[in-house]
Amino acid sequence: MGWTGSAFIILGIWFVGDKSMWGFVFGAAGNFLWVYVGLKRGKQYDLAVVALVAALLNLRGLLNWVG
Repeated sequence: MGWTGSAFIILGIWFVGDKSMWGFVFGAAGNFLWVYVGLKRGKQYDLAVVALVAALLNLRGLLNWVG
């Protein structure tokens, strides 16, 4: 699950570099996967909180892009 999250984040960065809104979508999805990993694997709350904040910032970027 962690590798999938990382791949989504990398794709997100790639798409943002191409000025595509899909970058925000992939970035948020990847970060939400990392939230899941942080909560399910050893209760790594610090990882889950950072990933959640990053996911919310990705969603904010998407809303700013669309609006």
